[in-house]
Amino acid sequence: MTKQTAQQSNAIIVKSIANVARTAETLRERVQRTGILIMLHAINHGDWTKANDLVAALGDGVNGKALESWLKDNLGLDIDSENKCFANWKGREHVIARLDEAKRVQWFKHKPIPVFQGWNLEAEMAKAIAALIKTADAKQASYLALLEQGETEKASKIVVNFDAYQKLKAFKAA
Repeated sequence: MTKQTAQQSNAIIVKSIANVARTAETLRERVQRTGILIMLHAINHGDWTKANDLVAALGDGVNGKALESWLKDNLGLDIDSENKCFANWKGREHVIARLDEAKRVQWFKHKPIPVFQGWNLEAEMAKAIAALIKTADAKQASYLALLEQGETEKASKIVVNFDAYQKLKAFKAA
């Protein structure tokens, strides 16, 4: 058995990724065509039930939520959450009205899954601290307004601890 070089291994991976991309594109196109066929079948025969079969056939391997949403909107389907399937439809006229839009908008772009952008603790803390400072400033303004109006009982229920507030501001500056 010969050992592959890093370059050979890399070339195999690049080729494999290209094959996966072609296969995924073909699958997306086939799902789109099948969805349109289901719409035409519903228009011509009043039978939308194959939408359930298409969703089931794809399983968890694709963006099922996008497909469900595309079928729901374009076929005017209700979702039976108890049985986890489509139930009822808005009728032939709804599907006819949606057909051109369904052809234009690809099912997988109908409700795209956002790409993971990462996560940064410091950035999240900065957002949370900024929100807390903004809320504290607003509450302090409410407190002063209530005092001016003679609403001391209501004002006493608003507590903006000066030391805690200063710590937040210092933490934000750091």
